Amino acid sequence: MVNTLGRHRTGILNWYDDPLSNDPMESINPGIAVIRRIASGGGCCGDIVTT
Repeated sequence: MVNTLGRHRTGILNWYDDPLSNDPMESINPGIAVIRRIASGGGCCGDIVTT
């Protein structure tokens, strides 16, 4: 773990200067996946078969 932190030290410390995040985009991805599934004819939850 120390080696990993050492390799990413610059990026970790840069985050404190400019705290950008990709969280907003990551929160959109599941919605996009649902839209793609429905658009390709997969429907919604009614098509899921569990056994």
